Amino acid sequence: MIDELKAWQRRQDTHFLLAGFGSSNTDLSWHSQGRLTWFCWLSSCIRYHVGKHVEAVNCGICGDTTEQLLTRFGRDITPLRPSMTIVTIGGNDFARLSLDAYRSNLARIVEQLRALGSRVVLQTYYSPMLSAQDLARFDTYMEAVRATARESSSMCIDHYPEMKALWLRDPDGYRAVMQDEMHLNPIGNAAFGALCCRSFGLPDPEWPVESADAITAAINRISTAV
Repeated sequence: MIDELKAWQRRQDTHFLLAGFGSSNTDLSWHSQGRLTWFCWLSSCIRYHVGKHVEAVNCGICGDTTEQLLTRFGRDITPLRPSMTIVTIGGNDFARLSLDAYRSNLARIVEQLRALGSRVVLQTYYSPMLSAQDLARFDTYMEAVRATARESSSMCIDHYPEMKALWLRDPDGYRAVMQDEMHLNPIGNAAFGALCCRSFGLPDPEWPVESADAITAAINRISTAV
């Protein structure tokens, strides 16, 4: 991923498009309380450090599963022909689709993105605030993300282990970054965005003064959880 962005940085005369493809974890909507999502933080950081010739488009829609992503692929992704697509999906699949269907759909999404010439980045989730039994099942869906990335030689961003470790070790501390059991709050989105930036070899974003301490503390708690 680092090499990819360095190549973009060298080609200032070329337009690159980064797409975020997912569900409510990615979508910029009312659930983000009018604040930036992790994708906003990451894409802003990329544009600042790599160049303004990089465009970012948020293609997240609340409530989607991999089935919905495939259904709207031709409408939302094909016309963009993104240079790179970060796919973050699974929270709704976990509740509504079998693991086999989820894996099959993920593989089809990767295949269709590759056909467009897009570099594919599959991303695991943060940890939902679930019971130990439900979280163990959620683990299998996140492992499917990693397996699909390996099998397709796709890039993978995987911060689920740190997030899960913090939830299990310090539930009260973890609630400080969550809006509800399935969604990050503004502090959590900023912290998750910083972890994504680090995966791309980028510095952390520049935080608003009024929330900088809370975001930094959240990043430190997550980073030291494992």
